[in-house]
Amino acid sequence: MKIRNGFVSNSSSCSFLIYGVYEDSSSILECLKATGIVPVDTNSFGDWYWDGGEKELNEKGLIAETPYDGDYVAIGVSYDSIKDDETGKQFKERVAKVLTEIMGDKFVPGTCQEAWRDG
Repeated sequence: MKIRNGFVSNSSSCSFLIYGVYEDSSSILECLKATGIVPVDTNSFGDWYWDGGEKELNEKGLIAETPYDGDYVAIGVSYDSIKDDETGKQFKERVAKVLTEIMGDKFVPGTCQEAWRDG
């Protein structure tokens, strides 16, 4: 019998940890349409995002993750983006301000974390 002690190379996993919002994609899309970030005729967050829409979010310092085939969307800022002279409270306030600018005040930001594995 052979016992493998090394890394299993045929599996795939991913995870993220951000401060932001994690909601169903239709709710996110509705808010982004209302503030003009997403064109009104867009039917899905994924279509807009993967067709270059991430540029608008990235310009505001935000990232988006769409695990599980895009049913849910996480939009926010990675914790590794905390500035050297910024407190945790200041970081959260900065992220909340940007999120409110692009999505209104419908969502309350918080820590969003997710991990999944294919294989």
